[in-house]
Amino acid sequence: MRLLFILDDTSFYHPQFLGDLVKKLSKDKIYLGLVKKIPKKNNLSIYLLKSFYLLKINEVFKLLFYAINNKIKSFLFNGKKFHSMKNVINYYNLNHFYIYDSINKIEYLKKIEALNPDVIISSNSLYFGKRLLSIPSKCCINRHSSLLPSYGGLWPVFQAIRCGEKNVGVTIHVMIDKIDKGLILAQERVKVEKNETVSDVYEKCFNVSVDLIIKAINKIKDNNFKSVTNNFEESYYSFPKKSHWDDLRKLNKKFI
Repeated sequence: MRLLFILDDTSFYHPQFLGDLVKKLSKDKIYLGLVKKIPKKNNLSIYLLKSFYLLKINEVFKLLFYAINNKIKSFLFNGKKFHSMKNVINYYNLNHFYIYDSINKIEYLKKIEALNPDVIISSNSLYFGKRLLSIPSKCCINRHSSLLPSYGGLWPVFQAIRCGEKNVGVTIHVMIDKIDKGLILAQERVKVEKNETVSDVYEKCFNVSVDLIIKAINKIKDNNFKSVTNNFEESYYSFPKKSHWDDLRKLNKKFI
């Protein structure tokens, strides 16, 4: 099949996630749309800059350390572990293009139509309009770090942990023109251990996501669109408020 991944250009989680997927999907034709600029309302970096006072000093230093460390390791890439999207692109010689602000611009839609993908796989911060959703011959699917329909929206792992959930999870669902809605193709719980940070749990979610994406793609290849059912309560969140950070701290949980 012809697979188009639309991913945020970040050094956190996504590089290894994509690298592992491309290796396992070696029989498929892979394309990549890399989101270089995210609108302010969904931009995690801008949110963190505005909310840095909510982080503990050691968390700020850890964020800076990881960002710098990933930059250095990306530059010294040895083919074993991916620390940037550029590492993955170069290692696998991926056909790719860049996206700025909105993927629904005509220039991007025409580019995607020319690629003629069977499936578009989304793990990014952009909204997909109806025309984009209609392009692939099969469907668009989204990777989301929660047990949908619970914790839809932004930063689901943070919200689940600050609410005291003992399990979070990952959901792969068929995309419709409503955010984090649609038929669920694959889903798996991820346990939250006592001393794990929000970042630790996100990393576990991305590790689980690799095989879940494979499972979902195999179901699509077999035209098996039977939905995974569950009884999770529906909820939706935007970026955390100060009171949400207070909830996290009361549980003695750390961001990173």
